[in-house]
Amino acid sequence: MQKTIGPDLFAKLIPLSVHESASVYSEEKAKIVRAEVEKAENIENEIRVGLESLGVKTGLGRFKEIAEGTVDAGVPPTVTTWQEEIRRKEQGECVEEFLRRLEGLKSGVKAQLDSVGRDLDMETRECEAMRVSLASTVTIYALSSGISCRSSTGICGRRNHPLAPRSLLDKTSNLIFPHLVQQHHQINKFMRSGAQ
Repeated sequence: MQKTIGPDLFAKLIPLSVHESASVYSEEKAKIVRAEVEKAENIENEIRVGLESLGVKTGLGRFKEIAEGTVDAGVPPTVTTWQEEIRRKEQGECVEEFLRRLEGLKSGVKAQLDSVGRDLDMETRECEAMRVSLASTVTIYALSSGISCRSSTGICGRRNHPLAPRSLLDKTSNLIFPHLVQQHHQINKFMRSGAQ
């Protein structure tokens, strides 16, 4: 019968469910592609705005000119002005002299604080000795006059510790001096490079 009728006409037909599945696949694929393209465009816009706000375009142009040698890549004039001001001010007295003077003042303050601490310790001992020797008299007087004895016990104990200012001085000088020395070394390096 095949020879008489020929091949089956409907053999190459694709079922309708396959067409529907292919259509759904194409739609989902298009959605995903559109979403990714939109994300990429948004990111590209954000990057463009960020680079423009940072001035990268003009900076790259300047670096390109420097690389090609068409622009002088020397020290900016403001930095040169600072160098001249520092050099002018150091002609009278240099930074090392200021640091030595500051170190001397710090030693003097430490010596004064030690002396004050010793005086306070001696005064505290005397105060405690007087308080102990007069404790019975003060207690009797206080009881007869109706005054609380608690107020007289803390007379010598009200003072702060005498070495507190010295520890504060040590802390601040330990924080400040390394920075001063570091800045001085950087300024000297800059001055030497400017003199060459």
